[in-house]
Amino acid sequence: MPFYAVRAGRLPGIYDTWNECKDQVTGYPKAAYKKFDSRHDAEEFVGAGSSSRSKAANSSKLLGVKKTTLKSKDDVKKPLKKTKLIDTSDTLRHQFIKRENLPKSAVVYTDGCCLNNGFANPKGGIGVYWAPHHPMNISEPLLVDAPTNNKAELVAASRALEQAIGIGLTSIELRTDSKYTIQAMTEWMKNWEANGWKTSKNTDVVNKNLMINLADLCKRISITWVHVDAHVGIYGNEQADRLANEGALLQNSEKR
Repeated sequence: MPFYAVRAGRLPGIYDTWNECKDQVTGYPKAAYKKFDSRHDAEEFVGAGSSSRSKAANSSKLLGVKKTTLKSKDDVKKPLKKTKLIDTSDTLRHQFIKRENLPKSAVVYTDGCCLNNGFANPKGGIGVYWAPHHPMNISEPLLVDAPTNNKAELVAASRALEQAIGIGLTSIELRTDSKYTIQAMTEWMKNWEANGWKTSKNTDVVNKNLMINLADLCKRISITWVHVDAHVGIYGNEQADRLANEGALLQNSEKR
């Protein structure tokens, strides 16, 4: 099994497939990457260090949070606190991305699920996927009252932004198959707030508190929202879905 090591790129680390590696290095100034037959050699190239180093140190190197990587020519073009939407579903399905649509910052995939959604004893889970074997990947139960798929999607996106802000990222590309989450943040919020959190039919907005929490996080980091189709073989989305479902199976009586 080959290992693709990215020492200088959008999200340095070790990747299992060329397509994942290519997303991190194509168009990136002075990218440094190489294919290895062993993980040890790949880790030496990336500079992640031996297994005796702390997980925090490895996490920092894998994410590429050094200021030098965040302040590349491409990164500084994007102003802070700006939210935009890109729909690359078709191009991603065919494993082809136009040069102008390549990510210019760290990429994260999020997903939420709810087993028995709409029935008795629903169990929700959230998944956040950064990279293969990454220590910041998340698989957690959805600890809210009356779990639903939409609640899980909102919480998953919030958890990813909390992580990104926590390690000092100033911009992020968040990929999700939830059009509900993207449209809520980029289209609907403004009207709801102006209307006292009422819908166009004068009913209360569902999941108001979760949306307000996510919207507050959006004000603290520059976000590119990317919609991807679910269950069409997009690796990051499939991994986020797996993490979400595993999280749902960890559900217990606690509430967030």
